[in-house]
Amino acid sequence: MERLNYLLNEVKSGAYLVVKGDTLDSIATNFNTTKRLIMLDNFLSEEVEVGSVIYVKCYSVIHVVNLGETIEEIACLYGVTKEEILSLNKTSFIHPYMKLVIK
Repeated sequence: MERLNYLLNEVKSGAYLVVKGDTLDSIATNFNTTKRLIMLDNFLSEEVEVGSVIYVKCYSVIHVVNLGETIEEIACLYGVTKEEILSLNKTSFIHPYMKLVIK
């Protein structure tokens, strides 16, 4: 079984005003988090209503490079391009144990 080697790093957090058409799933996608985390942070048991203010934490994904891993393999695991990873990390190469910001 393949194991992803990543960490979630909280980038920022704050209040969010729910607008028409929002769902917890769409809000989670926009802020790179999950519906479950939003529900836990706000003590919610169901969808939120328009006009509600909720607390949302934004996360980045950080991958720790394993021995023998290639940038192409890492990009494939996360559904991004190798160019995106290299650009985001301002590097042209990777090495074992390097921490890469993915999103």
